Parts: sequence; structure tokens; C-alpha cells
Amino acid sequence: MPRKTLREEVKEIQAQLAKLQNRLETLEGREEGHPTRIRTHIDDFDDLIGGGIPRGHVCLLSGPSGVMKTSIALYMLQHNNEDGVHPLYISLEETRESLQETMRSLGLDGNSDFIVDIGRLRTEHEDVEETGDWIGVLKDFITKRKRYRKVEFLVIDSLTGLYSLAELADSHRELFHFFAFLRNLGITSLFIYDQGEEGRYPNREDSIADGLFHMGFHCLPDGSVRLKLRCAKLRHTGHSMDYHELRFENGRFSVGPLSSSSL
Repeated sequence: MPRKTLREEVKEIQAQLAKLQNRLETLEGREEGHPTRIRTHIDDFDDLIGGGIPRGHVCLLSGPSGVMKTSIALYMLQHNNEDGVHPLYISLEETRESLQETMRSLGLDGNSDFIVDIGRLRTEHEDVEETGDWIGVLKDFITKRKRYRKVEFLVIDSLTGLYSLAELADSHRELFHFFAFLRNLGITSLFIYDQGEEGRYPNREDSIADGLFHMGFHCLPDGSVRLKLRCAKLRHTGHSMDYHELRFENGRFSVGPLSSSSL
């Protein structure tokens, strides 16, 4: 039997640590009456990130256009909703009707009421176009929503859209305070971020986020294209940093080994 390389041994140790931490988190959650992590519900991926996203974390889901970031986010929220975790999806670019159609295409319940689009926000805050204070609008809306309907898992689609709408004098500083606001509310948050090239964070968003998930494309020699997903950062978690192939079959997202023959 060939001897394992150091890289292979490190991967095995990381996987064992992730499983152990997942078990500890589960036991802690049972004692407190609720899980301490929010599951992604992507089959086999939660095991790679210690059981899910730690509650209260603020994370980025980045990748190029067309890589199914929105689909993944809606999938996560719907399955958490079915688990009894209260979700909220705020869209700053796409309409609620369009997002509901995306959900139906994934075999999900397109009638879910956790989607709020920019049209509703503009209606409730008529002065926002003059002030440009979109972060203030979001804070106000999220606070009210949490008070009356409870919010545990939030997706904002997208951070790129927020930058386009808001007039931020210092994007890094204002985003830092917005992330702190969400953590103080105890809301686990996921910001969708359109990113053509992995690692490009012009406002140093990666330094203030608790977690970074990146999606991308990889091409095979026969010309076919696959999706890939990795966790680049997740505070307080032992996790794999490798890319994994992302698949959607029979209404479920799952990950598996990335083909070594990819380009």
C-alpha cells in the first residue's frame, strides 16, 4: 500500500476535525434547544465546514455571473425555512416574481413569502432616492421584520447592487458597521457578491466577513462545463479549503470530488 503524502494526511486530519467539531456543535445545540449552526443543505458540503455556518456569522457568497449564486441562496433559505429557521431574502436587483420562478425551476415552493424586492423597499421609503441611504433603509427594514416576524437567516442580493444604489463615502467602514449591526441582531447573513476573479475584494470585504464561499466554473477537455464550490474562510471552524464539484440532481444540490482532468 503506497504511503500517503503529507498533503493527503493533512486533508484526513482536517476532515476528522471537521466531523468532531460537527458532533460537538450538535451536542451543544441539543443542550441549548436549537442548533448552533445554519445548514447549507448542500449534500456532503456541511460535513466539510463543521456542520454549517455558525449562527450570527456574516458571510459572502461570491462568483461570476451565471454560476447559480442566487439559486444556491434560495435553495438554502427554503430548506432552512422547512427546518423552522426563519429566513429573509432581500433582492436589490431582481423582482420577487423572477426569484419565485427561479425557485420553481429548482423544484422549490415558489409561493414562499420570505422574498422582499427593491420595489417594496422603495415604496416604504420614498425619500431613499434623494438621500441614497440604502444601508439605513435595510437596517430599518430588517429591525422591523425581526421584531414582528423573526429573522434568523438573511440573504442580501447583492452586495454589488448595494454599492450601485448607495452613496458610500467610505465603503469599508460603512460595511464594517453594517456587518456589526447584523451580528448584534444575532442574524446569520449571506451577501451575494458578483466577482469575476476570485480574491478581488476592492473594499477589503474579505477582512471583515466571517466567512467566504466562492463559486466558479471549471472546463473539461471535452468542452463541457461544471460548477465548483469552496469555502475559503469560516471563522471558528476547521474546514476544507479545496474546491468541490457542485451538482444539482433530483432537486438536491451536492458536492463531490473535483475532476483532476479539468482545465
